[in-house]
Amino acid sequence: MKIAFVVQRYGAEVLGGSEHLCRLVAERLSGSHDVDVLTSCAQDYITWKNEYPEGSDRIRGVTVRRFASAATRDIDAFNAFSERILDKPHSRADEMEWLKQQGPWCPGLIEFLRRNHQQYDVLIFFTYLYAPTVVGLEIAPQRSIRRCSTPAMNALRATTRACSCASVACLTSSAPSTRLTTSRC
Repeated sequence: MKIAFVVQRYGAEVLGGSEHLCRLVAERLSGSHDVDVLTSCAQDYITWKNEYPEGSDRIRGVTVRRFASAATRDIDAFNAFSERILDKPHSRADEMEWLKQQGPWCPGLIEFLRRNHQQYDVLIFFTYLYAPTVVGLEIAPQRSIRRCSTPAMNALRATTRACSCASVACLTSSAPSTRLTTSRC
């Protein structure tokens, strides 16, 4: 089976619960499946500065395809924009702008998914509050699984409906085990 994991950051140096879980699952499945990870070049989720080189690499049996973030995050501008739309009526265009400002905004990753999603049997998305997941889920929902987690906030209403559409399965795990189950959201 050929599997693509889509996650905002990836690497042994990357700290974060979802990122860490994605890496553990990808490495474990790479022993019996062809596994790719599609991710940004960032290590830091505050700035989204491109730290890793863009392109493909092989890490612990996993093909890691890194795509540059189009911009670093201006945290003050992002916080001001978030305040303007959080819990207030807003449009899908506002939500897409929020995703761009939040980062990582990786047009190359989304274009890669559009051109190549058919080569994967399954696409597994981690962390719904980031553009690679929100936009990526719309590309091939019938082959997509979203890692379900409890969000810290829900600034995105209409856009995140794409993350819970009936054709997308949810992947859940219970700490400390790595036992995974899927169900329809």
